[in-house]
Amino acid sequence: MGLGDGYCGPALFLAELGRATGESRFTRAAAEAVRPLPRMLRLLAAHPELAAAVGPGGFSGLGGVAYATARLARLLDTDAGSQAGDGLAAALPDALTALAAAAAAPDAAPDVADGLAGALLAARAVHATAPHPLTAALLRDLPRRIAAAPAPSAPGFLHGRTGLAYALAAAAHAAAASGARAADPGRGADPGGEARADAAAAEHARADGPADAPAAAGDLSWCSGLAGAAAAFGGAASERHLAAVGAAGGASAHDLWLRDLSLCHGESGVLEPLAALPGPAGAEARRRAGERLAAAVARAAAHGGIRCGTPLGVPIPGLLTGLAGIGYGLLRLAPGATIPSVLLLEPSAGRGTSNDRKGTNSMDNDLTTIEPPAAEEAAGVDPARDAAADRAAASRAARRRAAILAGMTVGAVAVVALGDGATTVSSIIL
Repeated sequence: MGLGDGYCGPALFLAELGRATGESRFTRAAAEAVRPLPRMLRLLAAHPELAAAVGPGGFSGLGGVAYATARLARLLDTDAGSQAGDGLAAALPDALTALAAAAAAPDAAPDVADGLAGALLAARAVHATAPHPLTAALLRDLPRRIAAAPAPSAPGFLHGRTGLAYALAAAAHAAAASGARAADPGRGADPGGEARADAAAAEHARADGPADAPAAAGDLSWCSGLAGAAAAFGGAASERHLAAVGAAGGASAHDLWLRDLSLCHGESGVLEPLAALPGPAGAEARRRAGERLAAAVARAAAHGGIRCGTPLGVPIPGLLTGLAGIGYGLLRLAPGATIPSVLLLEPSAGRGTSNDRKGTNSMDNDLTTIEPPAAEEAAGVDPARDAAADRAAASRAARRRAAILAGMTVGAVAVVALGDGATTVSSIIL
């Protein structure tokens, strides 16, 4: 059921792939994968003790499930998935009720994967597009509990200090941006939100800065290493990350694709921070990263199969260590992509303006066509500029095609891997 290793993760990837390509088979597979979810959420909402047993985490608990429920309700608002989308939208209050019960457990862990930091990030994302009293309450109460909890001894995003610092900073920035204390409009303005966010970032710098540099230098992964810090905080961590992966020069210091391509600790996760780099240098880094990941998938598919982050690289459908995460990473790095980072549990584009809504695409242009030149170029005002623009458009379209074809390769394998297991789960729950 969870986002990291259950069926919510593959469903989210397949729904994004269906939206990006217009291929209804992926959308239908996503809808089928989460068909049992509304009934399960009703059960958990009605039995808080069961919700507490599941836990509030962002990747192994109800935080990730609530996040996926909100995202999928919007992504499946299509002809191929409308029934599932409607059912998930109606189930979102149950998901939040269960999440609140899980987060209320006194022994809840503080981290992103299993605990309160994951619940906080999920509440932030859901509140951004579907505000609810329960998300407002979580955004108000969880930062205090996380700050009071003993800091994890490990570095890193998934189970360590980086994830806690990012969750606190993200929640504080969201509260400050909305002009409300802890994102609760009834509590008035919160002028100290930015200061608290900066304090959380400073705490991160003390926890995962120079003292942990030797460990970070040997670990480029998202889950426990440098990529997680770069994705969360940018700045110096991004500079070190960019140098370490060699994205600017197109060569990798660590050919992690030979080990696995997963989001958690493989190539997709190592390249994830490059999807959000700003400016021309960021665009070039994303271009190289997208080409590199698409080529890695093609090489793996041609030489024995796509390697996941599992023992012996065995393919599984999951998000963190499986095929869904590899496909999601491809979509994130595709030219024109505006897909939110699932590793940071990012919100959609915004309430009422999300690119997930019916009739829109999560890429800024169609992935399989070349954009026509602008009107003045088409009129022949500057032939040299016309030719350069056409070459740039053709190159961009070729990269989009490569990314989407690699994504569809992963998606097709994921649908097969998901099939029998989803049928088994459905038969047990229903």
